[in-house]
Amino acid sequence: MELARLLAAMASADRRAFERFYTQTSARCYGLIRRIIPEAKPAQEVLEATYLTIWCQAPTYSPAEGTPLAWALSLAYGQAIQARSQYLPAPASA
Repeated sequence: MELARLLAAMASADRRAFERFYTQTSARCYGLIRRIIPEAKPAQEVLEATYLTIWCQAPTYSPAEGTPLAWALSLAYGQAIQARSQYLPAPASA
């Protein structure tokens, strides 16, 4: 329930709420991203992009979209899948 309150506060541009939300959710999001993008530096970039998206989309969050953590993980997954092609090495030609 606290994550939902933090998202509501973030919708009003509360930076402290964002910091708390990040602290409570970023390890899970980063772990998911690392499963998709194994390299640390690009995974960190995707994590940053994910939290920028969370910050910007906090006003649009609806509990119908799932729990706040599930919503954040969904955004992280989407960002990672979208970015994966940029970070994967090109296949070797035969």
